[in-house]
Amino acid sequence: GKGVGDNNAGAEYGTGYCDAQCPHDIKFIDGEANVIDWTPNPNDQDGNMGAGKYGACCAEMDIWEANSMANAYTPHTCSVEKLYRCEGIECGDNAA
Repeated sequence: GKGVGDNNAGAEYGTGYCDAQCPHDIKFIDGEANVIDWTPNPNDQDGNMGAGKYGACCAEMDIWEANSMANAYTPHTCSVEKLYRCEGIECGDNAA
């Protein structure tokens, strides 16, 4: 997020995001570009989506999963205390 490492952009520019599924489509993790092994998504006509070598893990709280009949507040726990840059199996990739 903003103020971490050399990151002065913050959420307004889409930085600082993470979740318990450790997504690899995060462009900046701890203020560092996720460019190693970046592979564009072939279905994205704008060329804005893709996936890199690293994932961004953290605990998350879904506070608005809802439809017209019900809603849910769902915690997704994680074994790390703050944003963590992972790679490979520690991100859940190809886990047995």
